[in-house]
Amino acid sequence: MHFALESLLDMIAVELGLDPVKLRLKNALRAGDPILGAMGMPFTVAAKVVSAAAARAGWSSRKSGRLKGASRCRGWGVAAG
Repeated sequence: MHFALESLLDMIAVELGLDPVKLRLKNALRAGDPILGAMGMPFTVAAKVVSAAAARAGWSSRKSGRLKGASRCRGWGVAAG
């Protein structure tokens, strides 16, 4: 189920012309955001974790596509949750 949801988020990002990491950051719950059955979101770690993981992985400088002389392509993925 989680893989399907994350794949759907990636497809939405492509349709909107957005970077998948930026889409997740834009929609991450933040402190004080209302959530079902509670007064508000008590923590903000989701956005911090996604930002840190993207920076550490070199997300902004990634390159996708076919490697020179290779029969396979290289791709990058992201998932949060």
